[in-house]
Amino acid sequence: MRNFVLVLLLINALAFIYQRWIISPDNPIAATHIEQDYPRLTTVQLAPRPQPGDAADVTTASGDANASIDSENDAKCIKIGPITQKADADSLAATLAGRGLAAALGQTEGQVWVGHWVQVVGLNDRAAAERARGRLITAGLSDAYIVTGGEELKISLGVFRATPSADRTIRRAGELGFETRMDDRYQPGTQYWLTVTMTEGRELRLGELRGGAGQILRTEPAECPANG
Repeated sequence: MRNFVLVLLLINALAFIYQRWIISPDNPIAATHIEQDYPRLTTVQLAPRPQPGDAADVTTASGDANASIDSENDAKCIKIGPITQKADADSLAATLAGRGLAAALGQTEGQVWVGHWVQVVGLNDRAAAERARGRLITAGLSDAYIVTGGEELKISLGVFRATPSADRTIRRAGELGFETRMDDRYQPGTQYWLTVTMTEGRELRLGELRGGAGQILRTEPAECPANG
């Protein structure tokens, strides 16, 4: 019995050594990211209310989490957005209301973020693209198709709203030896904005708010509503 236990211990030790020092660890594949138009914000303090005659393109808050713009006004307003789904905007307005902040809903037409577009690039010609597409489909990336428009020949692997899904696709294509790129994809659509009336000393932390899956929010100084 003692010998049997010793044999089991030896087998476990050998298995640990094999996994720890012989099996090659997974090497993460770094995606080439194109920065979105909207900076990621965590903490934003309020900017003054625009005055008549001010330039239309007011300065937006920077990506610095500690950025702040001081004001002597007792009350001022900011816009929070863009939000692509009205249901998400309504939910965010309810969250703000729960914190004692009234938010007026508005909308504009513009470029709406769709998701992360993952592509295979670096293809020499159509024949190489066809061979690559075949390998990708065989490996389980069934959404692969060849994109012929533009100056560069590439293969689309799909558009993903969740970053982890895009990263998994990039990793899988990288394991097959392909060069990948991830761009942010936009399309024309409706953007929703919330105009929030703030009082002196109040602070919003955008990192605590959610505008919908994968969306990045920003703030801008805004005219207060007539009843604000």
